[in-house]
Amino acid sequence: MSQEEIIELLEEHPERWFTLSEISALLELDKSNVSNAIKSMIKFKEVEAEYREVVAKVKFKKDKGLSDII
Repeated sequence: MSQEEIIELLEEHPERWFTLSEISALLELDKSNVSNAIKSMIKFKEVEAEYREVVAKVKFKKDKGLSDII
């Protein structure tokens, strides 16, 4: 189960913070499964979580047409 794999990874690196994307890539698990497992572990206080603001925002460039991008 992905939850057990995640716990093993976190136990191997107790000082390090991981993003869901990092965990997903390292363990080759679907990001949605990692997210659900982490939510459950947070609920039962098995892991510590830190929430951060979005680092980057992206928007479409109005002066470019779709054909210029594709």
